Amino acid sequence: MSKNFSKIKILEKELKNLVSFAKKNKLKSGFCIGNTSKRENLNFFLTPFRQNEKFIVAGVIVYSENIAKKIVQISNKYQIDYIFVDSEKKIPNPNKINEVSNLERVVKENSNTKVLTYKGNDITVEAVNSLLNILFSKFVNGLGGKKIAIIGLGNIGTKLAMKIVEQGAYVYVSRRNKTYQNLIRKTINLIKPKYNESIVQGLKNKNLVELDVIIAIANEKRIITKEIVSKLKNKTIIIDVGKDNLDKGVISECNKKEIDVFRLDISSAFISSISSLIYSDENLKNSFGRKKINNNYFVSGGMIGHHNDVVVDNINNIKKIIGLADGKGDFLRNLDYKQKKILSKLRKDYDKIF
Repeated sequence: MSKNFSKIKILEKELKNLVSFAKKNKLKSGFCIGNTSKRENLNFFLTPFRQNEKFIVAGVIVYSENIAKKIVQISNKYQIDYIFVDSEKKIPNPNKINEVSNLERVVKENSNTKVLTYKGNDITVEAVNSLLNILFSKFVNGLGGKKIAIIGLGNIGTKLAMKIVEQGAYVYVSRRNKTYQNLIRKTINLIKPKYNESIVQGLKNKNLVELDVIIAIANEKRIITKEIVSKLKNKTIIIDVGKDNLDKGVISECNKKEIDVFRLDISSAFISSISSLIYSDENLKNSFGRKKINNNYFVSGGMIGHHNDVVVDNINNIKKIIGLADGKGDFLRNLDYKQKKILSKLRKDYDKIF
């Protein structure tokens, strides 16, 4: 009990520091509540502070609806701008068999702050994809033609396989349940771009020596063994996504073969996702809509304009005239003399970005 009380005190201190720092530096503040399918003997754990030039966020990973509810109620005491909650349903419901807990519902029912949702698994997928693209950025074809193995073909592994095969990588997958593995593999090969020659296939021992990258995304521990590493070519890249997927002695074995081992850092993908949510929220609040100014109707923020409506960057603070709407969600391409004259005049009156 005292241990939990101590963690709550630390959480409250984190929230206080978050709000104080945000106000002092004129940043938006956010608090993230995530969940995981991994089972731990914990109520929750804190995640690092992350920030960019516009916001700063803190967060927790929780293992039950009850602790999520308690944490949200604590956060209500602080003037946080946003609560972000992982909308993926991962935590088993302890009260009902074959059901999952609904973290999103619990947070929205108990929060006094605006709640926006994100998908934690998708952030992980984007983080891996970004890392791969950076690692192979010096190659003309990027990931095209690279041979990449994914061990652990669950939600994250499947999404990642789809993402990288679309970029031309040859993907080798492994899952304990071979029936599921084959179904997923066939599905990805069926829905990937028609003229993309790369494919997803099952990982076999003979493929290990060909790999450029091996990615571990499994719930089980120590799936990358010294035996596997011994079969890899020099300078293969290993990425540990599942955490603790590497067996003892793997790192020293990798050093001998100049194999770089990465423990996935989701920071950049996480910041990007949160930034997108805040931008979308502010865009809908501040620029989405249609407004008549003098004799013209203006639209912005993604609203579909009527025929001849003027599309701008922000109807409430026009700095850029973008074009004329065709009334069907696109722009008029072939303008007549009158339309060109209208645009020319409006650009003289409003354009501040050239």
